[in-house]
Amino acid sequence: MIEIRRLTGKPGVELIRPFYEEQAKRPGLREEDLFFVAQQNAKIIGCCRLCIEEKTPVLRSMVIHAEHRRRGIGTALLLNFETFLNEHQLHKTYCLPYAHLAGFYGQIGFQLISESQAPLFLQSRLSDYRQKPDQFICMLRL
Repeated sequence: MIEIRRLTGKPGVELIRPFYEEQAKRPGLREEDLFFVAQQNAKIIGCCRLCIEEKTPVLRSMVIHAEHRRRGIGTALLLNFETFLNEHQLHKTYCLPYAHLAGFYGQIGFQLISESQAPLFLQSRLSDYRQKPDQFICMLRL
């Protein structure tokens, strides 16, 4: 059975860091971030996080363990993320996903926007991301 938990603070970072490192991700985890974690038998198999950057909510670094992809775990995390946003009335939440995931994030109302509509710090991050071979887009959930 998959359990979705929300974690924050130093204990959350310490629990999640090995998972991200195992998945070859270096997301710059911060104690003030809110982590949405999927666990199976107490082992982390997926995670995404909500960061407040420059007073702006941002969905960052959705990662699902390769052996557990395409089983609904990402969707379960995303729906839990949406519930939190709704409960806390967090509007104007951004994400910078891979282009092929537009429909996935669209499930909870993220819409494609032009880069120029994003805050400057996200425009800069997107520019950095575009130095990689993957294609990234900018999305906003109102």
